[in-house]
Amino acid sequence: MRWVWALAAALLLPGSALASDQAVTLDLKAEALYGTSQPLLRIAVHEDLHEVAVRVSSPGNPTVRRTVSSPRDGDRIELALPVKSPGTHRFQGHLTAVFPGGERAQMPLDFTVRSLVKLRVRVDADPESVAAGRLVARAEGRKRLVRFELRVFDDHGLLAGEHRGSVGDDGAIAWPAPEGPVGKLELKLFARDGTHRQVSLFPWRIDVPHEEVHFATGSADIPAPEVPKLRASLAQIRKELARVRPWADPELFVAGHTDTVGSAAANRTLSKRRARSIARWFRQAGLTVPVRYAGFGESVLAQPTPDETESEANRRAEYIIAVDPPPLPSGGPRWIRLQR
Repeated sequence: MRWVWALAAALLLPGSALASDQAVTLDLKAEALYGTSQPLLRIAVHEDLHEVAVRVSSPGNPTVRRTVSSPRDGDRIELALPVKSPGTHRFQGHLTAVFPGGERAQMPLDFTVRSLVKLRVRVDADPESVAAGRLVARAEGRKRLVRFELRVFDDHGLLAGEHRGSVGDDGAIAWPAPEGPVGKLELKLFARDGTHRQVSLFPWRIDVPHEEVHFATGSADIPAPEVPKLRASLAQIRKELARVRPWADPELFVAGHTDTVGSAAANRTLSKRRARSIARWFRQAGLTVPVRYAGFGESVLAQPTPDETESEANRRAEYIIAVDPPPLPSGGPRWIRLQR
C-alpha cells in the first residue's frame, strides 16, 4: 500500500503526518476558554486529493464529522471541537484520505483537549501599598494564581520598570519599591491551569482643593452667591485633568457629607442630592469627563462629633479625580453616574 502510518501508538501530536511524504499533516489547538472559543483540529493538505474525511467523538460531547471534497495542495481545514463543560476531554476517531487514483488510507486519532474557565481576579492596589511595591491579587473560584508580570508607569505615563515573579499563597505580589509616583500598573496574572488575565490599574486619586459650597438648611439648591466657588473649583479640576489626560481616562467623583444633625437616613439622602447638584453644575458648565456622585451623610465625619451636633467642618463635599472609582464602605452608598 502506498501510505504508511506516521503516528506512534495512534497518538496525535502537532505536526503529525498521514504519510511518509506528508501529504496531510495535523496540528491541534488543545486549549480554549470555555464559552468563548473552542479547541481546534487543523489539517494541512500538501498535495491534491480526492477527499478528506474526519470523524471524532468524545463522551458527553457532540460527534464531529467533516468531509471535504477535492482538497488541493496548500488547503487548510479547521474543525472546531465543541465541548459541553469545562475540563479535559478525550476525542477518538479517524481521518480518511482518498487519493485521485481511488486509494485510501485511514489514520486513527486519539487526543485530549482542555476547556478552561475564564480567569477572574480581584486586585487590591491602594496608593500606599503600591508606593511600597506591594499589592494583593486573588482569583475567583478555585483557581490558584502562580505568577505575575508587571509594567510600572510613572505619573507622566512613561515606563518606569518591568518586573515578574511568583504570587504568594495569600495573593501577595511584591516588587522593588518605585522611586517616584506611580500613575499606572499593567498587571498580567497567570493561574496554575494555564489561563491568564491582564488588568490595568491606576492606584492614585487627586483630591481637588476647593472652597465649600454652603446650602440652605435642608436644601440641595445652589445659592447664587455660592456659584463663584464652583467656578474656581472647576478651573482647578480642569487644570488637574489637563495634567493626567494625555495618559489616562479619568473621571470626577463628587462625594457629599453632612454633620450629625437629623437622622442618618435623611442626612444620606440630603448629601446625595447636594452632591448631584454640584455634579450637575460642573456638567452644565462644560465639564466633559464622566462624573459620578454619592451621598455619605454623616457616616464619614471629617471632625468626630456626638449626635445632633452642628459642624461646618462636616458639611462638606469632596471632588476626586481618579480612573478607578474610590472604594466605598460595605453597605454604604454607591457611585451614581450623572446622565448627560
